[in-house]
Amino acid sequence: MPKNPFYADKVVLKDGGVIETSDGTAIIEVDENGTPSIKADISEALAYGSIYIGDSAGVTSELAIGASGYVLTSNGTTAAWAEGGVPSGTTITATNDTSAGAILNFMHDSASPAEGDGVAAITGIGNDAGGDPLTYGGAIIGIDDIGAGTEAGFFGIGIAQDGVFDSSKINFAVYGGGGGFSAYDEGVEGVEMEYLHVTASIAANDKCASLLFGIEDTVADDIIGFAHMDIIASDVTQGAEEGELHFYLMSGGNNTSPTFTLQGDHITVQDNVGMAFASTNSITATSEGVAASGIDVVTYITTNGDQDEDNVTLANGSYQGQIKQFIVVAVGNANDSVSITPATMLGGTKITFAASPLGLGCHMLWNGSAWGITGNNGGTVS
Repeated sequence: MPKNPFYADKVVLKDGGVIETSDGTAIIEVDENGTPSIKADISEALAYGSIYIGDSAGVTSELAIGASGYVLTSNGTTAAWAEGGVPSGTTITATNDTSAGAILNFMHDSASPAEGDGVAAITGIGNDAGGDPLTYGGAIIGIDDIGAGTEAGFFGIGIAQDGVFDSSKINFAVYGGGGGFSAYDEGVEGVEMEYLHVTASIAANDKCASLLFGIEDTVADDIIGFAHMDIIASDVTQGAEEGELHFYLMSGGNNTSPTFTLQGDHITVQDNVGMAFASTNSITATSEGVAASGIDVVTYITTNGDQDEDNVTLANGSYQGQIKQFIVVAVGNANDSVSITPATMLGGTKITFAASPLGLGCHMLWNGSAWGITGNNGGTVS
């Protein structure tokens, strides 16, 4: 007994067979080689831009076109439209064995590249206080030099200020053409750069930061440091913290000892290094006594013109080898005299310059416990 065609388990099309509608429109056709093809134009059954998608039961349904800018994504089970972009935390993985690692390329295919052009940028966008998107900062790679054979780029970082991000104002940039970097800030406090050594166990003489100035010898594969600076936490006692700046200059093929050390109240200079500068202050001496600066190397003295002996006092030094110089640069009256009285002095208690002392003075050195007169022009030690 033949089967009811309305309940057939399968329909077999012989080579060259076809299933068609009553008006002769081919739906499925099998060619003479047994290759099937769908002939019906199913787009007429879908809304413009929509696609068919199947569910877990194998039932198809229409998936309408996504919003502008959306892309078709997969969660591993089904497909859906999602806003275009890269999900947070996306990782770019390199599976080859080259030393370059994972690479993400940005290409600006310009027919007329020019110096100052940006070729790639990455920006960070977040909501402001009103819930509106705001660009808070970004990084840009651009062209610093477009000359043939001298092409060079720059890398810049821009930060939003006062609620505005201006991509034409780069806060920090590193340049390949001629080297160097620059920093930019429109704020009243100017440019600020912080170098932080983060540690849970800070100790005296820890290094906070270091800057090296040198040349890389590409042939010898060596970096020659001609100068560098270290910032040292010399005292970390709470309430009494002190820092030091150590500046090293290459000399005799090495720069292992600081050329000079700058501390809070003095400068220490390496042996055999001369100083071409000295800090100064000016005072007007009185008979009651006026204290000279213990920080400045040179004190200029003016007598006050009362025709008696004016007095200048000097506190004990702060460090061994400290130098102090005095010179009388003006007299209020030719009968004025002036004396300098250190708190502690070797070989006496003061040095006095008699009446009309213009141009006279002395040189002192602190040996760690007292001031000594190491140079004297017209003074009398008593």
